[in-house]
Amino acid sequence: MDKSFLEYENAKDWKGKGIVPASGVYAIFLKEVEGVPEEWRERLRHKDHLLYIGMSKNLGKRLRKHFCGDSSRDTFRKSIGAILRHGLNLWLLLKTGDDLGRWRFDKESESDLSQWLQSHCQLNFIGRDENELEEFEKELIEDYIPLLNLDYNPHQSLKDIIKAERKECREMACYMRMKKELS
Repeated sequence: MDKSFLEYENAKDWKGKGIVPASGVYAIFLKEVEGVPEEWRERLRHKDHLLYIGMSKNLGKRLRKHFCGDSSRDTFRKSIGAILRHGLNLWLLLKTGDDLGRWRFDKESESDLSQWLQSHCQLNFIGRDENELEEFEKELIEDYIPLLNLDYNPHQSLKDIIKAERKECREMACYMRMKKELS
């Protein structure tokens, strides 16, 4: 089974094109820790810079969502955005009409996050049959332990820290909505 796409040396910058709409598994790497909050730098100074492993039936569409989309339904963007929110001055919002506390970043913050991801992260991917995706992704996450994966990550302490960051974002978005409604 070829896992060379998980080697940092093989990662490429996001170009926004050239990724076919095929099914497969992808890896996102951090180029450097500059611009990352001090308390996260040591964690992100992982020997292989591996941040996240994901799968998709359409790699082009999924990677565009990660690098250019919005965080409302994107686990990777939510997690990295929650970590970077203070340094990038990202503003939080509750999703319109949502009383469940689902949050996202405002439009300008989404743009800032996209720019940061495009300049600080690299990616690689490998095509895979749709029937093999989930098992292959799970195996890779368990073996390589990427820092921002929540599902299948065997390091409970990392999951707890990221979940706490995301919970803080949700609480802040709820607070900001309540404050706006009261004014």
